[in-house]
Amino acid sequence: MPTALRPQLYYAIAALLALAELAVLAIALRPDVSDTYRARYITGSSNCWLTDVSGEVTLGERIAATGEAGARISQLLRCGWLAPQPYGTWSTGAESKLRFQLEPDRPDLLLDLELLPFGADRGHPQQVTISSGGVQLANLVLDRRLTVARRIPVPATLPLDDAGRLEIDFTIPTAVSPRQLGVNDFPAPLGIRLVSLRLWAPTAAEPVDGPARPSHIGTAL
Repeated sequence: MPTALRPQLYYAIAALLALAELAVLAIALRPDVSDTYRARYITGSSNCWLTDVSGEVTLGERIAATGEAGARISQLLRCGWLAPQPYGTWSTGAESKLRFQLEPDRPDLLLDLELLPFGADRGHPQQVTISSGGVQLANLVLDRRLTVARRIPVPATLPLDDAGRLEIDFTIPTAVSPRQLGVNDFPAPLGIRLVSLRLWAPTAAEPVDGPARPSHIGTAL
């Protein structure tokens, strides 16, 4: 190779290496990952790792989140929940989701929840906003160390995804870890313990304005 061409060759190789390094840097700064992965592991804006649960539910069936029934409710736990335990299923972090497989021509439904807040016995109430598709369904303040029943309206106008599934979002900004409250060394923030749920449609035999009617959205049954 002529001596005069060697510098140009070196410059070309250096330029190619620089471009390769820039491409690697671009991938590192903006990796091609899912929105869920980005929110949890890169930006840290969410703890909710979405799992592809079936969401299968029978309207009117009460599903316990305790004991052997935990396997049943696991099919509804989309993200932000610990594994079911004999006493219930804890939400973890500031965001949790439930999924339900529903028919598109469903009527207005009601979601009955049995919940217990973490930390209320230590002066730390839990604030829980329940929504779906950006529509707020209830705003709860749980400030006592008691298992309480709450009834949430689930209008038929809420959108389903392409597979006919509805997601219910729980936003709990007050979630706190047992370590922070001096309970034990468990580091993950907890919000509410889900004890049971029941998704159902009012009928003539079981009207919404029966004896269990709450005085307003989200109050005790």
